[in-house]
Amino acid sequence: MTQPPGTDPYATPSGTGPVPTGETPYAQAPYGQPQYGQPQYAQPDYGRAPYGAGYGSGELAGWGRRVGGRLIDALVFGVPASIIGYAAGSPGLRFILDLAAILILGYLNGATGQTPGKRVVGIRLQRDSDGQLLGGGMGIAREFAHLVDTFTLLLGWLWPLWDTKRQTFADKIVGTVAVRV
Repeated sequence: MTQPPGTDPYATPSGTGPVPTGETPYAQAPYGQPQYGQPQYAQPDYGRAPYGAGYGSGELAGWGRRVGGRLIDALVFGVPASIIGYAAGSPGLRFILDLAAILILGYLNGATGQTPGKRVVGIRLQRDSDGQLLGGGMGIAREFAHLVDTFTLLLGWLWPLWDTKRQTFADKIVGTVAVRV
């Protein structure tokens, strides 16, 4: 292939000035180092879980911690609601108190990332995509999405045992992960 007349493919690019002796006009920076004027991009951390990486979060929470937090929440909210409902002799009151407990737990999960049970066992709920809190409304939606975990013959509750992100079906629906604090 021939070059058009008057062009030299090995010439110094225009506007860069003379090339000092011993250097080439296209000198490359060592591997992994940014070249002058180019943005430096973050390199992946290969020893660390990618969930919440860069957002101050640690490793994913295990199934045992998640179950422990759920049981503590059931003791704190569910048992008193049931006792009051049964003592009053009103299934309607028990339903209302259970619904209130679900709404409160969902809101706390979304707004603060922790319910009282999660705080005791040392885990936090966050969005999988960016490590941020998911918000009170989405936290409540996640609590209702746990119906999918239950109606699949409880398979959704066991799913974190073998899932790489340790998510229940409700977590997958809403896009959340539980991490250790």
